[in-house]
Amino acid sequence: MKAKSLYQRRLVNFIMLSITAGCALFSFLVLVMLIIALCKNGYPALTKTFFTALPAPPGVDEGGVSNALQGSIKMILFSALIGVPTGILAGLYIGELARNTRKADFVLNACGILSGTPTIVTGLFVYTLIVIPSGHFSGFAGITALTLIIIPVTARITAEILVQSSTAMREAAFALGASQWNVTFFVLLRAVRSGLASAILLTIARISGETAPLLFTALNNNYEADSLSQPTASITVTIFQYALSPFAERNDIAWGAALLLTLFILAVTLIARYTGKPQYLSRPLR
Repeated sequence: MKAKSLYQRRLVNFIMLSITAGCALFSFLVLVMLIIALCKNGYPALTKTFFTALPAPPGVDEGGVSNALQGSIKMILFSALIGVPTGILAGLYIGELARNTRKADFVLNACGILSGTPTIVTGLFVYTLIVIPSGHFSGFAGITALTLIIIPVTARITAEILVQSSTAMREAAFALGASQWNVTFFVLLRAVRSGLASAILLTIARISGETAPLLFTALNNNYEADSLSQPTASITVTIFQYALSPFAERNDIAWGAALLLTLFILAVTLIARYTGKPQYLSRPLR
């Protein structure tokens, strides 16, 4: 009976290992096939004209996405400049200043709900809040939508990192006579800066691939916007519109833009992964 029971356990173990290994292999193959398809179809489009020229009329082969590149950089940069500091300050309140209070729990739960809300809902909210009253789409509306995506994610990550920071380090700083603000800003934030920087980079990578909120806010523009008060082009919306185009030239540009966006997100993800391991944590952060 014991030998039979041992054989059954080993058989079940082998079956489950085979299933999990097969799923992992399948996921890896899907990723490889996706990258191969992007490189095969997108690499030929990555010419000098692609980066420097404005979109050409349908059917013309010499168009580019310089306006979309500039629009994406502007909107991502400004939304990060607004959303990241705001999210970090909110995370400081949740994870340190109001730790273990009902207010902190309420804000943390709200950030969790907002983080899980589909971004198209955020786009519709900003559309109702800004686009309809102003009467036109704009880069400012796109920045607002991306900022609303960044803030709850950054706040939640900051709070979780601070909660995991070493209690002994915190107590040592207080024992030396440091104030709450000195401990928070000059001790804890310095200790977790590597992990926090990695999380911020991953958040920026996330908003770089957002399409739905920009469709309802910034829309698109075939020219370079003179200001962010005008409709502003972005890489993601350009990919969406050109992929649906019946013209092969625009389909090729969509493939090239998709490859460029994928390479950017991959680079940011790798930098975030290897930028440095968080130190002085009570347990590893995953």
